[in-house]
Amino acid sequence: MRHYAKGNPPSWQPLDRVLNAFKLSNERRGRVAYVAWLEARAGNDGGKIDQRAMEALRRGWYLGEESFKDKLLDIVEKAGGLLGKKGSLAGDAVRAHHESEAERIIVLLGNELGLPKSFARLRLLKKSDPRKVICAAMVKAQTSVSNEWIVQRLAMGHPASMSQRVHRIRRDVKASKKLLSYEKLLKTKD
Repeated sequence: MRHYAKGNPPSWQPLDRVLNAFKLSNERRGRVAYVAWLEARAGNDGGKIDQRAMEALRRGWYLGEESFKDKLLDIVEKAGGLLGKKGSLAGDAVRAHHESEAERIIVLLGNELGLPKSFARLRLLKKSDPRKVICAAMVKAQTSVSNEWIVQRLAMGHPASMSQRVHRIRRDVKASKKLLSYEKLLKTKD
């Protein structure tokens, strides 16, 4: 709340939007009035949050519209290296970000490699289709999604088998060079 009172909230807190919603000025007087309203609400009925807000909180890791979720995911992406470590207990926000990034990688590489767009047609390909293995290798290298997520998304069978295929392709010198070129391609499409 102190950020609102001072007029310098973090970038993910839309001060102008909140003050406009309450028809308050963005000057000190309006900001202080909003903080006073928050404090009064916290004191009223023990600061309980209404049923609708509670349901929204139980459904996910953020409270707000999809655009707010996107802003939070952008913040997570910028923090990237710290939150994406293997074994991180980061949580739903990071998981959602990595699944979104994994999906982006699969779509871009899938288009480049000529993989079918529909899951039904993707399932008809061999579980060991080299294009699937390349996508899986890039997803594993760029995100922290689980092997289970990858095999389900790419219809690759068992997670351990997929992991072995990815390991083999990384050890192959010619294939490793190909992976590097795809990595560069992904960076240009950011």
